[in-house]
Amino acid sequence: MNIKRYVLAFIGVFFTVFIWDFLIHGVLLMQVYEHTQHLWRTQEESNMLFMFLSQVIFSLVFVFIYTKHSRAGDSGESGASFGLRIGLLLSAIELGKYCYMPVPFALVAVWISSQAIKGILAGVVTAKIYGN
Repeated sequence: MNIKRYVLAFIGVFFTVFIWDFLIHGVLLMQVYEHTQHLWRTQEESNMLFMFLSQVIFSLVFVFIYTKHSRAGDSGESGASFGLRIGLLLSAIELGKYCYMPVPFALVAVWISSQAIKGILAGVVTAKIYGN
């Protein structure tokens, strides 16, 4: 494993995931969350450090797995394919949340598609940085 490229890919994936999650949850879904606020922790109870930590861990592990399954010179297309597989795995978890969380299925559908797209984006970023 090339440590320099690993760190650079981790940073790239982290910022991609951070921005993507903000756009989805902080912008696109904000009104939905406001209408279902009785389901969520209050602002005072929320500890965004855990969200930040989850994004760091996701990025570290995503790039690590990529390094173990990639080949020299992999393209952004192969990164997208890898990312889609990881994204679909995460999407299955989002689907399962519908059985125990009283949220509209439309919200779960956005979570599902968001995870798949996030995986693709992370895969392309990783392949472009680590694969070259």
